[in-house]
Amino acid sequence: MLRPRIADSGAMVVDLKELARRMLADYDARTPGQIFAEPLDLTTAQAYALQAEIARLREQRGEKVIGSRVVAAVAPFGRSSAVIGP
Repeated sequence: MLRPRIADSGAMVVDLKELARRMLADYDARTPGQIFAEPLDLTTAQAYALQAEIARLREQRGEKVIGSRVVAAVAPFGRSSAVIGP
């Protein structure tokens, strides 16, 4: 189980590289989303960093970025604009 640690400053520290490795391993095992069975509280910045790390790992093993995804269903996510990402 991944547990965030608390830094001396009191901020919650999440090991995004470990999260990315686990998420990619779950995807490869055809069981995506297993990480979300545990409570996971990320900031928006951490979520984008996690997404970038997963993309980096995939590119590192030879996969190619071939496009980006636009999420148009913004209301369910509490956003006022579309979310764009790889």
